[in-house]
Amino acid sequence: MSNFSAFSPPLSDAGVRVGNELAWRRVDALAALDELAKMGYGILGGELWSIRGDHVVMGLREEDGREATVGWTSEWRTAEETWPAFVTRSIADAKRNVLSRPEIDGVAALAVPAVLSNFSFVSESEYGGVA
Repeated sequence: MSNFSAFSPPLSDAGVRVGNELAWRRVDALAALDELAKMGYGILGGELWSIRGDHVVMGLREEDGREATVGWTSEWRTAEETWPAFVTRSIADAKRNVLSRPEIDGVAALAVPAVLSNFSFVSESEYGGVA
């Protein structure tokens, strides 16, 4: 879920808007995750996007030149897991993904210097309707 008002004005301004989505370069993506955690949002997953010239590509280019969506999902909240524990775990998982720029599904994210991170996030009340 995207909600621009969830972010402080400087962080919202630092994000790259595509439709109703925001994505950030690495340092700002980490700050966005910190803000989401403080507000109690859990992360459902994320995607890596790239900048090519003046275009944002919702994905990265594979070695053979094809565009590919690159993303990850957080493990669902378990029945025993409190909401704060899920928030902490899902934020940590998202930070690992941002920092590692992993190779996912054969796509080398490190090959693109202008990588942006986009997140799907929910509040505890929204999560009940998603799971």
